[in-house]
Amino acid sequence: MFRLTTEPSSEAFIVEKEITNTQNFTLLKIATFQLIKIITIVKIAESVGSLKVFHTPR
Repeated sequence: MFRLTTEPSSEAFIVEKEITNTQNFTLLKIATFQLIKIITIVKIAESVGSLKVFHTPR
């Protein structure tokens, strides 16, 4: 009886672990994409010259 219950639970744990790994990978991809977007926006702003506004002391 106990042997039957431990096997499926360990199997479920493996599946659960795979799901969390996939979620982490997806979050990492999203974070990387956001970072690239921010860098691109900053580069565009620098080339336009609108970023100079941020450098002026208040």
